[in-house]
Amino acid sequence: MPEIDDYSGPFRPELSFSDFSKGFLLRLMTVWQFAWFHMSSAWFEAVRGRFGFDAATDCCLEAWSGVAESVQPRYQKLADYSPRTVREAMKGFQLGPDNSAGGAIPLRVRVQERQSRHNDCNAVSHSVVL
Repeated sequence: MPEIDDYSGPFRPELSFSDFSKGFLLRLMTVWQFAWFHMSSAWFEAVRGRFGFDAATDCCLEAWSGVAESVQPRYQKLADYSPRTVREAMKGFQLGPDNSAGGAIPLRVRVQERQSRHNDCNAVSHSVVL
């Protein structure tokens, strides 16, 4: 069966993502990005409205940290990478629905390295510029 470019036909009870064309799936991912950001924003605003800005910020940080801890290993396994540097760790930011590779967030990401000397030790620190 040929890949489908939309869902204008009849309902398909056995529908699978593999039935859709790459172009359709890319367009669908853009809608998923919108839904992801909208849910995050709506959740934050609901908490802020009931408990205040500080509580919403604390809850948001805790929630997103938990998401990152549970989801990033899945991206690493799927994409077959094991980050050993800051640059390699940035790959995870490109794979999720809140990614920089999709059209919803047109970001340019740059990792800057700085040499520093502290207590007779050479160190390299990294910062991520969005």
